[in-house]
Amino acid sequence: MTDRHIRGTIRAGAGDAGEQDAFREHVREAMAHWASGVTIVAANDGAMVHAVTVTAFMSVSLDPPLVLVGLGGNASVLPLLTPDTRFGISVLTENQRRTASMFTDPAPIGREVFDLTDVPLVKDALVALTCSVEDRLYVGDHTLVVANVAAVGGAMSGRPLIRYAREWTTLAR
Repeated sequence: MTDRHIRGTIRAGAGDAGEQDAFREHVREAMAHWASGVTIVAANDGAMVHAVTVTAFMSVSLDPPLVLVGLGGNASVLPLLTPDTRFGISVLTENQRRTASMFTDPAPIGREVFDLTDVPLVKDALVALTCSVEDRLYVGDHTLVVANVAAVGGAMSGRPLIRYAREWTTLAR
């Protein structure tokens, strides 16, 4: 694994710092209107569990089974996600809004919502993936973590929790 860095540039025109900040906010607002499922990414650090709520998650490949998560630089779990580290990704149900909110802080640490048999996975999650880190890519102010999926579990029934327009919601029937 080699860590790679990709740098982007704000291209809002030839503006001053204030105009660039305004453009960033405009982009942030636009991206808030992209609906996304909600996951918890968690890893063990000895007896502690570090976890963060993540909406930047996607399946990358089925052969081999790979997923990707995007993590901000201040995510407490990020330093733990080194090559071959095992960790959990839990896709939350509509009834797990409180769990999602618990782990939106930059450095939450908790154990009570996790099944700790192997890697930390949220109890009663819609989908629970046991993963290992394959690669990391630094892009702008985030790190993209590509992971091998080693095991799949979870309820796989029910409705997912969705993040849209900075609110927790769910799919309408």
